[in-house]
Amino acid sequence: MKKISTTTRACLALLALAAVTGWAATLDWPLKTRIDVSSGFGDYRARRFHAGIDLRTGGAVGKDLYAPVAGSVWRLRTSYEGYGKVLYLKGDDGYIYVFAHLNGFAPKIDATVKQAQVAAQRYYVDLTLPPDSLRIEKGEQIGATGKTGAGAPHLHFEKRTANNVPVNPLLNGFTLNDKTRPTFERLGLVMADRRSVFADGTRKLFLPVTKGAGPGKYRIDEKLYFDSPFGVMVDSYDQMRPGGMRQSIYSLRLYIDDRPYYEISLDSLYFRHGPMSDLEFDNVEAANDSRRVRRLYEEVGNEFLGSRPIVGTRGLVGDSDNLSPGLHRARIVGEDCFGNRSELNFDFVWGPPENVCRVDSVAATDRNTIEARLSATPAIRELAVKEVRIEMFDRSEWIAVDTLDADRLLTGGVPFSFTSPKRLAQTILRCVAVTAEGVAIPDEPFHGLAAFDYNKLGIEPVVVEDGLLVYVHSRTQRAGDARLELYHQDSLLGVESPARFLSPFKYVFFIPPDPRYARVDELRAALSTNPNTNAGVFADVMIRLVGDEPAEMITVDTLMQVHFEADDFYEPRYVALRKVDTTRMGDLNSDLYEIYPEAFLTRRDFEASIGIRAINQVNHKSGLCWWDQEENEWVWLTDSEWDDERRLVSASSRGGGRFAAVYDLTPPAISHINIRAGMTYYNPRPLIKFSLADNLSGIEDDRAIDIRLNGEWLIPEYDPESEECKTRPLERLEDGNHHLAIKVTDRAGNTAEQYLQFYVRDKSRN
Repeated sequence: MKKISTTTRACLALLALAAVTGWAATLDWPLKTRIDVSSGFGDYRARRFHAGIDLRTGGAVGKDLYAPVAGSVWRLRTSYEGYGKVLYLKGDDGYIYVFAHLNGFAPKIDATVKQAQVAAQRYYVDLTLPPDSLRIEKGEQIGATGKTGAGAPHLHFEKRTANNVPVNPLLNGFTLNDKTRPTFERLGLVMADRRSVFADGTRKLFLPVTKGAGPGKYRIDEKLYFDSPFGVMVDSYDQMRPGGMRQSIYSLRLYIDDRPYYEISLDSLYFRHGPMSDLEFDNVEAANDSRRVRRLYEEVGNEFLGSRPIVGTRGLVGDSDNLSPGLHRARIVGEDCFGNRSELNFDFVWGPPENVCRVDSVAATDRNTIEARLSATPAIRELAVKEVRIEMFDRSEWIAVDTLDADRLLTGGVPFSFTSPKRLAQTILRCVAVTAEGVAIPDEPFHGLAAFDYNKLGIEPVVVEDGLLVYVHSRTQRAGDARLELYHQDSLLGVESPARFLSPFKYVFFIPPDPRYARVDELRAALSTNPNTNAGVFADVMIRLVGDEPAEMITVDTLMQVHFEADDFYEPRYVALRKVDTTRMGDLNSDLYEIYPEAFLTRRDFEASIGIRAINQVNHKSGLCWWDQEENEWVWLTDSEWDDERRLVSASSRGGGRFAAVYDLTPPAISHINIRAGMTYYNPRPLIKFSLADNLSGIEDDRAIDIRLNGEWLIPEYDPESEECKTRPLERLEDGNHHLAIKVTDRAGNTAEQYLQFYVRDKSRN
């Protein structure tokens, strides 16, 4: 992929705004009620940014909607999903205004839509009108708010440039009396090299935020130390009023020692950059309902013009900025569209990747006593270390057993003697340098790690965004220099050593994407770096490196296949697959399989298929389904297809989880029809509504719902969330008997039908 330069990005962003931001005159809002924003411009959505702002309507539908400018209707769309009923107004001021999730259009607009629906016999229409064919005056009512498409009642509102680029309405003519500062909740830190982990054995860490002194001031209480490049993230939000709904902060800037490092501003969006939302925000956190975690560094593949690194190639701290050893001050500034600001401050110490203290010698003088000689490295002086603690690991924590003065270490070697309360073989010691600011810098243990043959180990592989973490668990307090062996079909691919020591009971290896480990099906571990020591403990796994080859078909036990292509990913990564040995869940028609992690970043959907062993008459009613753990139910993948010749189901997916072929043998349920058989109605255009639900595969689109009155097609208006379907005769009915027929088909081909007769008597005709 061709890299877009920082200068080019800045120029393109300015051209996109085209002298817009901050220069537009104040405009009237499309609602005449109090303006209350529920979702902001640029908020996270999976593979897209929120291209407008959402205005609350008090939980009600039918609020009058007014044109903020004069212009003409440019486009009209209706759908059961997405924007639902949506109107595009091309303003005389050169901008396009979008109003979505509407309950209905103004009569002259609605007539155009219904005419097109009847002509096509489709509820779904997408109309582009001739210029100025449907004029709208400023302040004219153009429709009513609703909840069509998705979500609770609200108005989705956008402002776009003439070339269809969404711009932030709050910076372009639509103002609010907003005096509320942004809020910081958590600081995120991400290791960015190919070796490091945090003290808990992870590559990503979140720290709680404490309120500082003064309005809008936040801080991190924990003392931080880094010796390798890292990225900064922030979990934060903005509100338009105290207690209001939370949105993404308009502008975020990262400073290190008051030097700008990275900046984000949500001024405008290109639709082609929609997938970049998964790179601007942390998509794994978003999958766990934390949808406002922003990256303050550039993820590989990110082309979004609204963010840019100022230092280095990606804005990673310590990557190419020549940080000097010692204390550094970091600051994150968040600012909303109206100038309200908050700051999050934290300090960190930057040091060398090697140990801070030098261990010149270690020897046992008897069964319980050791003597060592310690001296200083240059880091002692560079980091302004005031003391060095000697710590011993005891049961589950490190405890201090002695303290050495840093000045003495700087003058030469300092002897250290320690008598252990237990056997020396079980005694683990390390040095911890403490700076003048109170930052503790732990070194690797200098005593207690030894090679010994021990096979009561457990191996736990965890696939993460940037590699593979393999945890080795032990039951003994003796500690070893652990090694990890990786195999494919009994062939040794490579050996990883040493491990990062977390405790005598836990070690961790980090393995970045590596072509050597493109196919791993066995892991073995030992508490020794000696290759002659038996590494007999193993984990049976199926780990694959994907995104490295142009295309790859991964087969799990011959029945499940997953097809990955390099373009499915922004960069190579690991995934793990397995057949799940568990009790059957619902009407399964296949074995159960798992791809993990459940949430992982993809550029586009990948293809998966599962073969079906049994031969029966209802296999064609099977679909490839994903298990929603939160809702405890199967989700039918919408493009699932049955291949009768190969007896398999296939579909596309954007992430991992549990998958199986599941039967859907149940037809949709039509209930609560408001028109009763044999009843007489005095409205010549009666509203017809009913509940429509499906237990699994769902209603694909408007073609699956066929409503006929006296054989004439009626427009089916369906809300999948409320499961309500409604329609109304387009013309007044004649007095007398009328026949209603409803036929609904789900994705699996199951059909439900309802037929009834009713009578109409129009009293106004008498």
